[in-house]
Amino acid sequence: MGKVMGLTVFVDDRIMLTLVFLGKFYEMFHMDADIGVQVLQLSYMKGHVAHAGFPEISYGPMADKLVRAGYKLSLIHI
Repeated sequence: MGKVMGLTVFVDDRIMLTLVFLGKFYEMFHMDADIGVQVLQLSYMKGHVAHAGFPEISYGPMADKLVRAGYKLSLIHI
């Protein structure tokens, strides 16, 4: 699998976070992971880059918290 590179995208002056769906988890990388840790109280996963995620079943409440915190979301299903 290739590297996931950080990318900050703004839409209507709001940061768009990228959630990557891998297996049964939504995962965030780099700055998006930092925001996930702060807003969602996630823990960083082990590795060389900032990486955090949550299980598929938690998508609704987690997405709601991020949107209420002022972020837009983009989803990538691999």
